[in-house]
Amino acid sequence: MLRCGLACERCRWILPLLLLSAIAFDIIALAGRGWLQSNDHGQTSSLWWKCLGEGGGSGSYEEGCQSLMEYAWGRAAAAMLFCGFIILVICFVLSFFALCGPQMLVFLRVIGGLLALAAVFQIISLVIYPVKYTQTFNLHLNPAVTYIFNWAYGFGWAATIILIGCAFFFCCLPNYEDDLLGNAKPRGVVKVWSSSSQILINFSLYACLLHLYVTGALPALPLEVKHATHGGQKELEQTGIAKSLQFITIMRGLHKVH
Repeated sequence: MLRCGLACERCRWILPLLLLSAIAFDIIALAGRGWLQSNDHGQTSSLWWKCLGEGGGSGSYEEGCQSLMEYAWGRAAAAMLFCGFIILVICFVLSFFALCGPQMLVFLRVIGGLLALAAVFQIISLVIYPVKYTQTFNLHLNPAVTYIFNWAYGFGWAATIILIGCAFFFCCLPNYEDDLLGNAKPRGVVKVWSSSSQILINFSLYACLLHLYVTGALPALPLEVKHATHGGQKELEQTGIAKSLQFITIMRGLHKVH
């Protein structure tokens, strides 16, 4: 995502789209009643209600359901998840302003910090709920019935994972301000490719010379030198090719000895 966002200005809007998907997942988690369900469908629970009976209930006292808001842990879990959702919505709105111009890029790290805080709130909620629910209603006492944390609970974790990833990216993006604004010059791939090609060409050339000198197919050539003036005195400096020829000559001599 970073690579795409840095290569194309339009691709930076992937982050707000990810935040929008996290908002949708949180809404499903808050409104859905599939947080916990028994394998015989005799009990269905949401973040707010615990319903008994065949197929569970819709979430009301008339249906014979029990409100989880009667428990302190139920209120805490709902409050934490709802606070995380509110912070997420605020960050979603701020992200559009932060990515619109260079003067607003300072808000990117603020958004990243808020998203990290929202992720912490949601993690606390998603941990409190199963632990306290199991302890309060003694789900482990009946081994014949299996209780499964269902799809709505999974959507809560999906939103939290997106929050963690987006928090990391928003905190890192200010380091690539030029790339985000489209002011950065092309770099990286072309230079690496040209350097690699030059290395391969030089290596192939030296390998051919080594083979020709060692086998005697190419006669010995005088070493190439160049003159350089330094401090009024002439100094002879051997070029890279001359040094290579020296090495090849030594190898040829060793070959003849053997």
